[in-house]
Amino acid sequence: MIELLGLSDPIRNRRITIGRFPASLGRAPGNGVVWEAPGVWDHHLRFEWVRGDGIHVRAVGEAPLWVNDRSVREARLSSGDILTFGGARVRFQLSPLRVRRRVLATAASWALIVGTLALELWLLNRAEG
Repeated sequence: MIELLGLSDPIRNRRITIGRFPASLGRAPGNGVVWEAPGVWDHHLRFEWVRGDGIHVRAVGEAPLWVNDRSVREARLSSGDILTFGGARVRFQLSPLRVRRRVLATAASWALIVGTLALELWLLNRAEG
């Protein structure tokens, strides 16, 4: 999952989470992320997960896009990159939710392992006694 954090008014401090790819962003209602801000086109950006390479962003059609103040048509994104499109400036970051889920999955796995070992010890003690 990724997050876009608004850095400019009127979207300052607004967080958008994207968890399914590809994801489109623009003013039109059919986009995965509907972004109503001055200068944002109906279909402005497309986010894609490229296996083995990470998250990429691509400008749709001739829509303007800057990544870290460089005009681009497409770019591989790293956490902390600044995207500018239309009148919006956002910071791209990997969502902390992914880390929390991994921690929870690890904790659940260890709990299952410890529970299984405890059950085996209990069964062995019961069989011997």
